[in-house]
Amino acid sequence: MEKQISLGTRMVARGVIWAVMAWGALGSSAQAQDQASSWGAMRYTHGESIAQGVHRSGSDTLASPQTLEQLGWQVRVVEDEADLMAEGRRIRVPVKPGPDQKPWVVLGPALDQLGAIGEWDDAEKVFSVFGVVRQIEVFAGRLRVDSTLGVRPVVFQVSNPNRWIVDLQGAKLRPNAKFPLPPGVRFGQFRPDTVRVVLENPDLKGLKGEVPATIRSMTLSLDGWIPEDKSSLTAAIVNPPRPQVGPVTIVPLDPAQQPPPPDPASGLGSEPTPVAPRAISPPADSSVPIVRVSSPVLSASTSTGATVTLATSGQVSARPAGSYRDPLTIDVLLFGVLSPDPIQGLGASEHLEKAEFVPDQGGLRLTLKLKRPMGFELASTNRQITVQLVLPKIANGKLAGKVIVVDAGHGGSDPGAVSRDRKVQEKTLALAVARQLSKQLTEEGAAVIMTRTDDTRLALSERSAVANRSRADLFISVHFNSNRLANSASGTKIFFHKQDPLGRLLAKCISAEVAKVSQLPNLGIWSDTRIYDSGFAVLRNSRMTAVLLELGFINNDRDVRRMTQPDFHADSAAAVVRALKVYVGDASTKTSPPNP
Repeated sequence: MEKQISLGTRMVARGVIWAVMAWGALGSSAQAQDQASSWGAMRYTHGESIAQGVHRSGSDTLASPQTLEQLGWQVRVVEDEADLMAEGRRIRVPVKPGPDQKPWVVLGPALDQLGAIGEWDDAEKVFSVFGVVRQIEVFAGRLRVDSTLGVRPVVFQVSNPNRWIVDLQGAKLRPNAKFPLPPGVRFGQFRPDTVRVVLENPDLKGLKGEVPATIRSMTLSLDGWIPEDKSSLTAAIVNPPRPQVGPVTIVPLDPAQQPPPPDPASGLGSEPTPVAPRAISPPADSSVPIVRVSSPVLSASTSTGATVTLATSGQVSARPAGSYRDPLTIDVLLFGVLSPDPIQGLGASEHLEKAEFVPDQGGLRLTLKLKRPMGFELASTNRQITVQLVLPKIANGKLAGKVIVVDAGHGGSDPGAVSRDRKVQEKTLALAVARQLSKQLTEEGAAVIMTRTDDTRLALSERSAVANRSRADLFISVHFNSNRLANSASGTKIFFHKQDPLGRLLAKCISAEVAKVSQLPNLGIWSDTRIYDSGFAVLRNSRMTAVLLELGFINNDRDVRRMTQPDFHADSAAAVVRALKVYVGDASTKTSPPNP
């Protein structure tokens, strides 16, 4: 409580200084008038307005903690920053004195980290927050959309010609948004607050899948989606077998429930309208060509990596996807690609045990069996697909001599997430695991630098700066997860930064080993851009391969029981050590799949 009083005193003092600087030259009546004109309501994606929720202060937009809590955000002010749990993501942003001289959250940095867009309507004095649509794709007979914030999906059908509409209410497109889509699919900013996806095909019978009231990501199956070239071979490529799921929610098109009139400039209205070329993808082609692929070629093989190249007979309808099955197995999915004749794989080489093809999801799957864990980068051009294999620079088979920074998340006045009964704090668990990890790594001969060894608060920027100044080989940040609804999520996640191939590899190695001991669900590896566009600060600012561990949900009763057991900290640390030995190529370390 004493800290709270001290915080309030400091913020009031700062607020007085701020007020004098901003308004000192104005009279009291002018000041009151300016303050009144700066107030505004807040509209969050597809939701209703919140009266008097935000305030304009120069170039900043501020929101009171109470206003943000109405959105379902959790707000905790720590000195001159606010720790926010928003949209299932934890972010830290600055605060400033609001009109009541109490700390208010600066919304600009918060929206940037969430990948959202905020816009003022000066006429109505409304500040609107929009989710950004960051992915629209059609592959393997499915439509997938993804947004940075929760938006409202509305799905319906129109005729003459037959087409299906997916509206994402509360969403925006970036000005340069480009999504490679097959013929018959287009998208655009239908209204200022709605992104529309149009699927036009005479054989499309409907969309199948669950359509919740609010989504950040949604996948729907396309029932009967066949290109205008209806040859059986092409149909087999574009329209593979699909799982049967529940019926989609359809918006009836009776007169009382017609969609709002379209923005004529969008070219995406419910009645046939001329297409606006700059707002949508290219118009439908008359056919979809059959794309064949050649046998793989191994080229540029060196001691540090190799390149596997595939030639195709034409441009593929969707970009290939790649993932680890385990640290020694890479799967590359080639959608809409086939070979009418058997094609040869690759035999053993310096880095490969073998490479082989099997039919999968209306195309082919190329499986690469590695001799040791390697990172990979997947790229495709008009007639070529390449898989660049990258050996970690520190992969000499030994942990001894490596410099590893171990970062225990949170600390001091920042407890991080807490259990439902408020008895268990993330900062305490993270430090316990970090200490065990440091102990076991030093026993392997590694040099360990801990960002904190006691209950001390450290700025996010300083954590990665410690690693950069030390020229560390690896950076490992230890955390425990939490979300908005207690007991709704369980398990471990390992994050890497953006699409860093070596970060992805290290995350996969750790994920596979932690899954063997945690006794919790394995939620896999995640790019930190799935949380917000810029990624995590500690990963973004680290100059070496870096990962962030989320070793369970602290607001899940089952998870917290496990993570407070005496063996959990030592077992988790031992799993990370084994994973690091796999990563550096220790031949004595097995990479067997995790126990079910």
